Amino acid sequence: HISLNVDGTATTHAIGARIRMPGLSLDTNADGSYVKDTWRGNLHDAALKTTAAGNWTLVQSGPFVLTHTALEVGPLCLQAAPAHICADGRGTWSDLLVTTSLKHVPLALLDPWLEPDYALTGQATGEARVQWTAGQIKSGGGEFEISPGTFTDVARALSFDYQRATFEARIADDLQAHGEIALAGNDGVAVRLKLPQFGGGVNQPLNGTVEATFTNLALLHVLI
Repeated sequence: HISLNVDGTATTHAIGARIRMPGLSLDTNADGSYVKDTWRGNLHDAALKTTAAGNWTLVQSGPFVLTHTALEVGPLCLQAAPAHICADGRGTWSDLLVTTSLKHVPLALLDPWLEPDYALTGQATGEARVQWTAGQIKSGGGEFEISPGTFTDVARALSFDYQRATFEARIADDLQAHGEIALAGNDGVAVRLKLPQFGGGVNQPLNGTVEATFTNLALLHVLI
């Protein structure tokens, strides 16, 4: 459920937004003004409440500036100490740079978007940068590391611990990505992926390898 309230005039106004979904609620309040074909606003209050990952509050808010040709958003930062999430975007509508950073962010924040019987624990730390040009991702990259945690599938009474996970990607003329998950013992999965001529649609060339080691075959249920 999403609701939006606007009070005031086009020149000066206040905006309140509410989002409600199972396990998550978000309340925000902002003020804004529209003068000479430019909208400027400030987010001065945001409260994210989650069942699985605690309560988050706004600790930094940069300006919102929107015109017919350009935009600037943030930086915006939410915190639930010691975790924080920051994001900002700036550029034109046809050439936009977006950056994000995570520090000790609980994977439980993903619970509302997972299958109902799935649950994740652990924390993610890293940063990413993406440049959109003419509606396509043209460049960017990111690196993320996930601390020890657990994946649980309640329906199949399956649970396994992972010791560490890493993911890194680089986008230029092609996309190259590498990810690894270290499980208990010597189990693990490593994936290398390369997309030449990135952005080729349904005819996109694909090169990749997957290497996996399982001594506990029950873990294969997750992939099947």
